[in-house]
Amino acid sequence: MDFYAFLPSNASPKVYPDNTTCHFKTELAQRMELHGHWQAALIELHYPNTIAHIVQGDNDITLVSDSYIDTVSARPGSFSSTKDFLIGIGDALKSFGNNNVVDTQPFTLLPDQRIKFMPFDVDEKTKVHFSPRLALQLGLAHPGPYPANEEILGVKPVDISLGVPSQMFIYMDVLEEQIIGHTRAPLLRTVPVDTKAQYGSMTVVHFDHPNLFRSSDEIFRHSGNLYKRPRRDVMYHSTLERQPCWFILNKYHDASRSYYRVLPASGRRRAILCGF
Repeated sequence: MDFYAFLPSNASPKVYPDNTTCHFKTELAQRMELHGHWQAALIELHYPNTIAHIVQGDNDITLVSDSYIDTVSARPGSFSSTKDFLIGIGDALKSFGNNNVVDTQPFTLLPDQRIKFMPFDVDEKTKVHFSPRLALQLGLAHPGPYPANEEILGVKPVDISLGVPSQMFIYMDVLEEQIIGHTRAPLLRTVPVDTKAQYGSMTVVHFDHPNLFRSSDEIFRHSGNLYKRPRRDVMYHSTLERQPCWFILNKYHDASRSYYRVLPASGRRRAILCGF
């Protein structure tokens, strides 16, 4: 038995107004029932290369002295170029509460794409710290501390792609939970991310050898409303946009197979199916 469904993230805005590209529900046009024991596998994934280069919690620059600690945060989000990325860093540096930046241009980008930070107008005891991933993107040798009243010179070229995770995790609610290190979650597939892809382009990932995972022993039913299943505490990567995918449903107690196909959504709002 073969059947196909098209489930874009913006298909049911009136029924599910809180849908996002990362997590959504879709109201089907007709009743669907799956009986017996089934397996599922991801076979194709579509996603746009707009994953955030800077995320909250990994974007801080901190001045530490004997009398105060002053922290500013670079703007989280995606950047289409190194220039835009550095503008965001510069805006953050200029926003220190004590106006500690000497110049209106707090750093210089050298011809070899390394960065040089200008000295801060502070005493020699003050140190500057960077969030680890931000330091990596800026090409610094380590997160700090650095003497804040001296020039800070990068050892490698600035590379904003180092803020993009190398993989994304696809979850599907109808699966049995898998052991993932110290926890369990209904993980469908780990997908490599093309960190060097052009910003805004579309990536399609094919899996020639799908990994089959057993579904829950319950009957999955959809009669126009979302089938209510207990929600699990699952860690979702906050920077990822989950996209349309194809996956296989395999009825493993006999020879019959079903193919569940999710096609790419139109427009910019796209996401993978996280469950029925």
